[in-house]
Amino acid sequence: MTNPQLVGFALDTGHALHAGKDPAALIGVLGKRLGVIHFADYSDQGSSGPGRPPLGEGRLNIPAAVAALRKVDFDQWIVLEEQTVSATGRPMAERGLAVLRTAFRPAK
Repeated sequence: MTNPQLVGFALDTGHALHAGKDPAALIGVLGKRLGVIHFADYSDQGSSGPGRPPLGEGRLNIPAAVAALRKVDFDQWIVLEEQTVSATGRPMAERGLAVLRTAFRPAK
């Protein structure tokens, strides 16, 4: 009930999973109104309960999310959201970026 020219949406895949929603389905619903997506994983299990494992190690169906983004011709910001505790964030960020690069590699 908002003006699509004035109001867009940000989607955090980890938050969606935590809420019991399918990120790929939400991408399809939001379509062109999706202005940014935070790629984050989610797991019901962890050393201290529910949380954010490294991207690719939780419940996020990355290929389905990428396919949904391609279907709606998404051309906005993609953010890697990494919350894994590490002595330095760089190795975890590099690992997450490698997962995203693989996921977004053009089909042969």
